[in-house]
Amino acid sequence: MADNQKIVKYVGIGCGVVLLLGCCIGGGAYVACNKFAGTLGAPKGAAEGFFSDMRQGRPEAALQRMDGAYQASHDLARFQQATTMIPAIASQTDTTFNSIQVNAGGATVSGHLTTPNGDQPVTVSLSQIGENWYIDSIVVANVPLP
Repeated sequence: MADNQKIVKYVGIGCGVVLLLGCCIGGGAYVACNKFAGTLGAPKGAAEGFFSDMRQGRPEAALQRMDGAYQASHDLARFQQATTMIPAIASQTDTTFNSIQVNAGGATVSGHLTTPNGDQPVTVSLSQIGENWYIDSIVVANVPLP
């Protein structure tokens, strides 16, 4: 009977060690995945925010998402005029970004805009300054935002 108790004891300790290692590995994977998702999610969120601002009639908020050089060369009136040159920006009802590429200090997000005239391909290039992402350029259906 003493041998059976030793076996049960060692099996119990072994199961506890395996459980503890599983928790440590799972926790590490959870943290790594959340950090990676946050890295990808931030530029995508900035691009989605731009198009959401435009849908909601807030061009001033959309302009604030553009990089400093663009804002310096475009006041609100000029920005609104520029966006009217790409009708899909004004008529879009939804955005879908299915490709996100992040590199040192920048990112490219691409997908499509849903419009009454069908889906239009869109590519947004962004730069990171501190914790914030700013849009450098937007290209819709091969037409860059002036």
